Parts: sequence; structure tokens; C-alpha cells
Amino acid sequence: MIARAARRRLLIFTFWPLFGAFSGLQIQISMLSHHHSWLAVISYQVLVWSLWIPITLAIGALLREASLRRFTPAAVVLHAAVALVFGITHVAAWIAIVACQFGPVAISTASISPRSSSSRKSRNIKQL
Repeated sequence: MIARAARRRLLIFTFWPLFGAFSGLQIQISMLSHHHSWLAVISYQVLVWSLWIPITLAIGALLREASLRRFTPAAVVLHAAVALVFGITHVAAWIAIVACQFGPVAISTASISPRSSSSRKSRNIKQL
């Protein structure tokens, strides 16, 4: 018989990669006409979703240390602070990933104004 804690870890370590594989499969099927590599799309999604494994373990540890069942002010403040740190870290990590992959120009052009999108349309028409 597997111990309860070991079953939880086994569930966590199998759930996130399977969720990533399912997500990658959905993405690949939705973009069949793009002719992306199946292995690249699915393995990328498995890798990205597997990053949730340590986060899930950290959240579990936080819940064991400062449970919200008693709803004490200290536990609420700790949970809010940890959620804020996770959120800021998540946004910073994605900005860093985008900057490393596409350069700083990608960040400055991430929000497209209506004027710039119409000029892009006219450029695309001229290319045809």
C-alpha cells in the first residue's frame, strides 16, 4: 500500500505532465495547417505545465504551515503575501522569456494601437 503523501506526490507528478500533453495536443490539432513539429509543440507544453509541480508542492507546504481553516489574520496575510510574490514572479518570468526569445522590441510592440494595425494591413496589401 502506498502512503498517502506518496500518492499525493505521484498524483502531482503525473497530473501536470499529462495536462501539458493534453494541452499540447489541443494546440497542435488547432494549428495543423501551420505544420509545426508535433514533438516540439507537445514537449514544450509538457515542460511549461510541469513547472507547476514545484509550485503545487509549495502551495501544499504553505497550506500545511498556515492553514486557512482557522482563518487567522496572520494566515490570511501570509497567503496574500505569497500569492502576490507568485504573481509578480510569474509576470516577471514571462517578460524575461519574451525578451530573451524575441528581444526588447517584442515588449515595446506587444500592445498594438489601432493606427499601427491599419498601417500593417496596408503593408501586407502592398506586399501582395
